[in-house]
Amino acid sequence: MSPVFQATLTSGRLLSGPIMMDNFHLGELLVGEVRAPAQILERTPRMVAQQGLDHLLIQFYHSGTARVEAAWGERDVGPNTCVLFDLAQPATIVAEPAHATNVLLPRALIIDKVPNLESLHGHAFDYATERISRLFFTCVRELVECADALDIHQLPHISQAVAMLGSACLRGQVADRPASEVQLSITIRQYIEKELGSPRLDAETLAEHFGLSRATLYRQFASEGGVQRFIRERRLLRAMKMLTQPGPTGRPRVSTVAYASGFSDEKTFSRAFKRRFGFLPRETEVGATVWGRTAEPQPFSSPGSRSWRPDRTARRAMDRPHRRAEQGRRPGSRRQARAPTGSGNVLARRHDRLRLIHLNAETARGQQTLPGGRTQPPDGR
Repeated sequence: MSPVFQATLTSGRLLSGPIMMDNFHLGELLVGEVRAPAQILERTPRMVAQQGLDHLLIQFYHSGTARVEAAWGERDVGPNTCVLFDLAQPATIVAEPAHATNVLLPRALIIDKVPNLESLHGHAFDYATERISRLFFTCVRELVECADALDIHQLPHISQAVAMLGSACLRGQVADRPASEVQLSITIRQYIEKELGSPRLDAETLAEHFGLSRATLYRQFASEGGVQRFIRERRLLRAMKMLTQPGPTGRPRVSTVAYASGFSDEKTFSRAFKRRFGFLPRETEVGATVWGRTAEPQPFSSPGSRSWRPDRTARRAMDRPHRRAEQGRRPGSRRQARAPTGSGNVLARRHDRLRLIHLNAETARGQQTLPGGRTQPPDGR
């Protein structure tokens, strides 16, 4: 499995104190405890794209401090603080030595119960004073303590219980809104997830289906940058999941993924995909585990591998001699009009030029070249 974050030790800092990490895979959940030194943790856009994780990481800090940087800004966290990371979004953590309890759970377990989950990315709250938050923390901490003694048949029920308790905790962190508005937001998002494959899904369709004005609909998605942006983001994440976690029939074609994600054509899909993740859909690596991670992080490939692709400058450099040969000219010479003959005649002309150069060199040395490549002095002996 590849890591969720790229870790870099802080320059000039010595490793002091205990360092440990215990993790337990409980079916749909991953819980654990970590003691880490001062370090910088980065989740880059490329990692987000390659791993295709649609999970939430929740960290409960026992000790230590950190500065969390997300797209919306920065926030400091410390002891008795809980911070949530949406692993479908980039983030950077500049941390001092810390001790924390973690829980990693799929978005699908709580998305129906908590609206605007994306807006909580990088946000922190006090779990020591809020009762529901403390109850959630106590549950996760005790689960870590007894995880190795659990029976396998208990895990699905435990996962559901933790997800329900986490939903209750996170729901209280969302902006305070009337219950009817919260339920409407959840219903709209459920409808969007169900209709993502339809190219007709847009703001106008949603407004008509739910009987809302465009302004009211936009307010439901203001934290995500608008309803159209939210729909496109969900479509691209679904496409990434299809490409990195193929089904039993193998990896689908790019065009199949485009249409299944609600895009009207492959070209529009590829352009949007590259703008979001930084590379084309066909360059996506297939994940090797149930968590959507690759067996080894492979951000780059060596020139000898099948998947290696040179950058644009390198491709132009490698193609240039070939293009010049096709144009019937030597590197450095002036451009010549391309003859209407095929590549075989072009190679023949190049061979004739090389043979002429060879003959001139032999003549200059006072030798004559006979048929078959044999040479003799000028006097014919």
